[in-house]
Order: sequence, then C-alpha cells, then structure tokens
Amino acid sequence: MSLLGRDEAWELIAAHAAPLPAEETALGAAVGRRLARDVASPIDIPGFDRSAMDGYALRAADAPGRLRVFGEVAAGGGAEQPVVPGTAVRIFTGGAMPPGADAVEKQEVAERDGEHVVLGAPVLPGQHVRTRGEDVPRGTTLLRAGDPVTVQSLTALAGAGLAAVAVHRPARVAILLTGDELVPPGRPLGPGQIHETSGTTLRALAERAGAEVLDMGTAPDDPGAIANRVQLGLHRADVLLVAGGVSVGEHDHVKGALEGAGVQQLFWGVRIKPGKPLFCGRRGAKWAFGLPGNPLSGVVSFLVFVEPLLRRMHGEAGAVERRIRMTTTLPIRAMDGRTTYFTARFGPDGAVPTEQQGSAMTLALAGADGFVIADRDVPAGAEVDALPL
Repeated sequence: MSLLGRDEAWELIAAHAAPLPAEETALGAAVGRRLARDVASPIDIPGFDRSAMDGYALRAADAPGRLRVFGEVAAGGGAEQPVVPGTAVRIFTGGAMPPGADAVEKQEVAERDGEHVVLGAPVLPGQHVRTRGEDVPRGTTLLRAGDPVTVQSLTALAGAGLAAVAVHRPARVAILLTGDELVPPGRPLGPGQIHETSGTTLRALAERAGAEVLDMGTAPDDPGAIANRVQLGLHRADVLLVAGGVSVGEHDHVKGALEGAGVQQLFWGVRIKPGKPLFCGRRGAKWAFGLPGNPLSGVVSFLVFVEPLLRRMHGEAGAVERRIRMTTTLPIRAMDGRTTYFTARFGPDGAVPTEQQGSAMTLALAGADGFVIADRDVPAGAEVDALPL
C-alpha cells in the first residue's frame, strides 16, 4: 500500500470537489446553508419616504410658525391630501410622508394648540425623515454566492420581500457498516461480537455537516452482500461511506466491492495515525470512502477528509480541515513517521493529551474536546495544530 501524506491526499479530493446543484428553499429552512447565487434586493428599502419620529409632517419653510393640523398618518397608511403652506399633518413613526411635506418635527418639541401646532424653532428639510432607498437601494447585493444564510441575514432578505432563496442542496450520504462481529447498540452480544459504534458516530457527524443521511445498515463479511449494498449506496447517494473491511486482510472485501462497482481510486492509504487504510474514489460525480473500522480512525478520517468535502459540496469554497492553533501541555511526537492525531482536552492552559491513546480507545474519545496534531516531535509548551470535535 503506497501511502500519501495528509495534504497530498486532501489535494486530490479538493481538485474534484464541486458544489451541488441549487434548489429554491424557504428562508427559514435555508438558515445554515449557503447561497448558490448572489441575492439582490428587488425593491428600495424603505419603499417610500417615511417618518422616523412621532410628530408632525410639514414644510420646513413654514417653521417657526403656527400651522393648522388637518389629518394624521399612522404606520401603514398615507395622507389623502397634500400639505400646503401653513398646514401640517399629525404623523407617527413609520408613516408615509404626505405629498408636499419635506420634514418632521418631534411631538416633544412642538406645542399643540387645539387644531393648530406651534413650532418655535426652525426645521431643516429632511429632518426626521427616512428617505426611499435610504437603507437598501433597489439592486443592492444583499448576500453573495457562497455566503451562509444566517439568522442575522433573514431581516435583510425578508425585508426585501424574498420568501425563498437558491441554496445548494444538501449532500446525500449513505453509510454502510461491514463486519460479522457487529451488533447494534441495545441488542445482546453473542460470542466474539461487539456493539457497533462507527455507524452511530458517522451518522451524527454527517448530519452535523448538513448532509441527509441514508442508513445502509450492516453487511456481513461476504463479498456479494457488500457489493450489492455498495451498488445501492452509490445509486442513492452523493457520498458513500463504508466503515470497516478496507484493509488487506482476507475478510476485507470493501476495496474490491468499490472497484467492482466502477469506483476509480484516487488514493488508498494515508500517512496519518489513526486512519492509515483510508480509501477514496469516485464514480462520475459520486464519491466513495472506505473508512477504517476502529472508532477513532473513522472519526479522524471523516473530520480530515469527508467533512471539508461536504462543506465544499454545500457551497463553501476553499473549505479545509478545521484546524486551530493551540499550545500542547505535554510533549507529543509523530508515531511511525505519520501525521498523528492525539485525543486531547482543551483548557485555558492549552491542549492536554489524554492518558490513553489508540484507534480503539472510545473512552478517551468520549472525554476529548478534539485532537492535537504532530507531524514531528513537539516539546511541551509548543504551539501545534489542533482539530476540534
């Protein structure tokens, strides 16, 4: 098995990663997804001149002075008659400016006297008036292709009258487990059997990445059974994840099943620990990964390679592994010359590698906040890359 470095393997994936097609989606359902094309406002916001205060709409040229009040305008309404010299209209915040008026005086400043209002100071044209298009002129780009639709951006989108936007559809991810020894959680174990963990974890990780998950169940260590489910998974999904059976043992049939289904290999074997026997290939626009069966190996493989691929498919151009910089409180070193991911707890003093390490150490993973990464020997107190969970 010829091993690629982590970055070399990722570059092979990135070279083929492309966004999925767009679909029109209601605003509420689009939150968290990325736009497939630019969104421009089809209208001016606000769409008319309106008052920014409760007060009186008038002609600035008439102030100071005593003006006759002949009507009122509330939010959602408009004046039927224009403001002429010597008159004013009672207006409330958000109300449309009546024709002829070019300013508003606050009610706290104006003195009401029966059917008149007395203004003791000058008023400037445009005072307390929000003009048409002041916030967003028609044609303004609200969000660009690739931007996420956030709760914050809903106000701008809804304010522009948009009920739906074009976002990239979520990837369909099929997850298939293999192994005679695997038993679903909650069922009793027979001799030599173990509860499956990879499927539960991978399903959660894929859903967290915004994918629609198709559960393909568990196939026995039988070439025909695995081949049938691989074919079905490739037919139904954009990305097929097969956990287990991807190494070189006599009961490892996944690689052969993928090749038999027409999957063209991009790579098989990565110089990382855990996760060495990872397989990645493509059939047309479909992706297929053979993930190691050990829990930590599958998690690392997913976070380093599959998760950033899904983000690119969902429209995040340039998505890569979510590395951050942290200080390691203990010395770490690359094992077997491979880029090594150590489970660690993240705290105010830095990353603390867990006492137990190993691809099958589920308790260490349960207590970890992420991984610290060693490409070489690293002393305590040094800054290193880390991968949050």
